[in-house]
Amino acid sequence: MAMKVTQMLLNAQSIDGNVRKQAEERLKQFQEQNLLSFMLSMSWELANDDKPIDSRKLAGFAKSNFSNNMELDYVMRIVCEATLSLEVKMRQAAFECLVSISSMYYKKLAPYMQDIFNIRAKVVREDEEPVLLQAIEFWSSICDEEIDILEE
Repeated sequence: MAMKVTQMLLNAQSIDGNVRKQAEERLKQFQEQNLLSFMLSMSWELANDDKPIDSRKLAGFAKSNFSNNMELDYVMRIVCEATLSLEVKMRQAAFECLVSISSMYYKKLAPYMQDIFNIRAKVVREDEEPVLLQAIEFWSSICDEEIDILEE
């Protein structure tokens, strides 16, 4: 699926209007059918230096899901639930999403911090190293945002 997402993102920037429209429709359909997979895929595109820069830029369009509180609540609930998945890669990807979210939307995270803290505590006690490293990266990202605020 990862290659398909990359190709859809690249096609969504095509000069050919028909190719672009089809790609945009497929991306919207993917988002509507499975928001969690969509968000994880967008996070992967943004975070993966091996992906084409054009696909990584367009992956940022997922930001529109944070424009209103209802969508933000839904996305955060889905991502937080994914941190509790039985699959290590899913938990790791969910924390990668949280890292991306924290760096772009830090000021909107206050209502979710206690839940994220509780999830992180469980990860520290019980989880695999790849998940633990992403949980640490999340808190490192939070610290970076706080430092930026203090320096302003």
